[in-house]
Amino acid sequence: MTPGESGVPDGELGRFFAVALDLMVIASADGTFKCVSPAVTSILGWTSAEFLARPYLEWVHPDDRERTVREVERQVRDGQSVLRFENRYRHRDGSWRILSWRSVPQPGGLMYAMARDVTERRQREDQVALLNEQLKAQAAQLEAANAALARGRDDLKRLFESLPGLYLVLRPDLTIVTASEAYLQATMTRRDEIVGRFLFDVFPDNPADPRADGVSKLRSSLERVLATGQADTMAIQHYDVRRPDGAFEERHWSPVNAPLLGEDGRLQFIIHRVEDVTEFVRQRAASESGEWQRRVDLLAAEVLQSSQQVQAAKRRLEAANQELEEFSHSVSHDLRAPLRHVQGYVQLLSRDLGSGISPASQRYLDVIAGSAQRMGVLIDDLLAFSRMGRTELREAEVDLAAVVAGERRVLEEAAAGRPIEWRIAPLPRVRGDAAMLRVVFANLLGNAVKYTRGREPAVIEVREMGSEDGRVVVGVRDNGAGFNMKYAGKLFGVFQRLHGSDEFEGTGIGLATVRRVVVRHGGRVWAEGAEGQGATVFLTLAPVSP
Repeated sequence: MTPGESGVPDGELGRFFAVALDLMVIASADGTFKCVSPAVTSILGWTSAEFLARPYLEWVHPDDRERTVREVERQVRDGQSVLRFENRYRHRDGSWRILSWRSVPQPGGLMYAMARDVTERRQREDQVALLNEQLKAQAAQLEAANAALARGRDDLKRLFESLPGLYLVLRPDLTIVTASEAYLQATMTRRDEIVGRFLFDVFPDNPADPRADGVSKLRSSLERVLATGQADTMAIQHYDVRRPDGAFEERHWSPVNAPLLGEDGRLQFIIHRVEDVTEFVRQRAASESGEWQRRVDLLAAEVLQSSQQVQAAKRRLEAANQELEEFSHSVSHDLRAPLRHVQGYVQLLSRDLGSGISPASQRYLDVIAGSAQRMGVLIDDLLAFSRMGRTELREAEVDLAAVVAGERRVLEEAAAGRPIEWRIAPLPRVRGDAAMLRVVFANLLGNAVKYTRGREPAVIEVREMGSEDGRVVVGVRDNGAGFNMKYAGKLFGVFQRLHGSDEFEGTGIGLATVRRVVVRHGGRVWAEGAEGQGATVFLTLAPVSP
């Protein structure tokens, strides 16, 4: 079979060469190509004539030539077919393409060979191999970090459990997390018997003692910690401890309950620390000496003095709050007066100029008037935000459904004519300050109405979304403008706005007020959303006890 003028064999083989997608060649043992298929142009960019004009080793990458020569010599010597051999060939654009060869030796020193371009496949394989190596390295790093974290947890756990004091760690639902060895010894319990159980199931009142009130007093203290997020110190308590045999042994404790908050301000654990003053109480009761009486009287005097100091500090705090309230009103008056002057003079100037005012001047006056109006709204919002931190929390049972319905009616009147689809699910009754919670939902529903402007219809949903740490989770969802989640941490800060004032009006204080109220109720607030796909604001509130 001899090649034609194009370097392609004549006859049936030539037609096969012409239509082949892979590179097909006939090579001789003298290092030259005798025939080459037209696919050389699509694969390597050369014409058939250019490719046949040089010995084939000139097309091979210098680093692959020695290996290629050995392979050709082996094939000619042994007469064995090559099922797979890869080397790099120069492309017309100067790059190197990886070709995978298959060849069959023929009588007379000829070789029929076919090559496929596997450059992209090899690159993908190399990328996959590199990614696998990176993944293995990251997995090893993660495993090492997890091991270090586990060791750190174990070290911290052992350190805590070996503390000489009497410590008990509780979750917000009052289940036991762990306890120090000293606490276990004092209460005659074992860690594996109490971890994960409800506090008052493990440490109940003595049923044989009608005066026993330790459970109710401790529960009240823990509820104060949950509600305020602040430590609560209890007076000396008579709290009997149940022995392993079921009998109760008299104990007197001096407890302190302190909150442990997470980075988001949410209460994660309560540290219950006690001092066992049983022996002191017994000696005081048994002793008739004047020395003991003198010590008791001295202790009582110290307690009275401390109480008086606390009362004095409370009075100073109340006075400071009163001064702050007066200062806020003074600042409000001093700021509003010049704003009223600005607005008044803008109106007078506009009236005096009349129809002769230029469009540019009218625009300037409109900007001044609008800025003064926004400043007035900002002052009102700042005063409301300040009052939310100082106003006394008046807790009671609150019907959230009624609160949401009331705020919805107000917003429907303001947004008359807009297509809004309200989806209000049944809502629970919670414990909280009704007036403050109305402020919360006025802001959340108002934002939902504002940021769904342009949606037809706007969809606003309010419903209960499960529970968290014994609190109900309520969500307010809309299909409005949404936000980028990487800015979620700024959403509840004062003056933090994720949309320009030219898009949506507002002062950037509403969500900060929501967070302040919810935190004062012992809960937390967060948001999820996506740009152009709406947002959901979640908050947790204390349910009404059954």
